[in-house]
Amino acid sequence: MSETLGDFLSERDCGEHLLLSFSKGSLPLKERWRNNSLTADFLADYAITFFPAGRGDDTRALKRQREIKDSVSYIANELLENGLKYHEGGAAHDLNIRFEIHSDRLVISQTNVTGASRAERLRHLARELLEEDIDTLFLQRLENTDETSAGLGLITILHDHGAALAWRLSPLPNALHAVTTQATLILNPEEE
Repeated sequence: MSETLGDFLSERDCGEHLLLSFSKGSLPLKERWRNNSLTADFLADYAITFFPAGRGDDTRALKRQREIKDSVSYIANELLENGLKYHEGGAAHDLNIRFEIHSDRLVISQTNVTGASRAERLRHLARELLEEDIDTLFLQRLENTDETSAGLGLITILHDHGAALAWRLSPLPNALHAVTTQATLILNPEEE
């Protein structure tokens, strides 16, 4: 049975979305790593087509477009990097990233497969991110450059981009888990 941590949003109510799948074995990790930023930038460019800047000198719309692009690019890149770094599913399991556009939010979800011990470490980190003060965690992680800086990218998603994070862990055969990390950016209606 699947376990959720945080306010995980179902995909069933989504209209406009984009789903990309990557085969872990198709490229060496260093090559795939370089492609992460290309994929993240593609998703960001795709996102801003839904938020036109208008005509002329509409600085508010241009600023909003730039903020959305920066957030989507950072979040997608971070989720892809984590997915590749912790993927243990082998060639039988693809890594997926899904981008959804709703009237009031943008949702970026990344799914990979990992082993039981990594899934347990993720549960611990997720609970920490959901329960602790993000400003305090952010400063603690910035001050540490060793293993205690784990999760800094996810904390940055929360701290700098104002997204909400949630996770779904679904057991698979052979002590593996499908792990979906979901970041939700709420769209501020007064900025429209």
